[in-house]
Amino acid sequence: MVWVAKLAPPDEPRPRGPLFGYMAGTASIRGDIVRAPTVEWAALSGTEDHLYAGLERAAPTSRLERKKPGRAHK
Repeated sequence: MVWVAKLAPPDEPRPRGPLFGYMAGTASIRGDIVRAPTVEWAALSGTEDHLYAGLERAAPTSRLERKKPGRAHK
């Protein structure tokens, strides 16, 4: 006979810590998150347009972009 599983009682549950405040003191501020960055993005400047020159336009994914055929009313 080959054993496939062993039945055993579950482990004792560990006491839960507090839900709020457990990560207090772990974050650090490294700069201004409110003001917009001064770096010019390549997508806006057009410096990477050559990378997309031969690609086809993607198929619409949202309901607003899809065009449904009109219904014929009787």
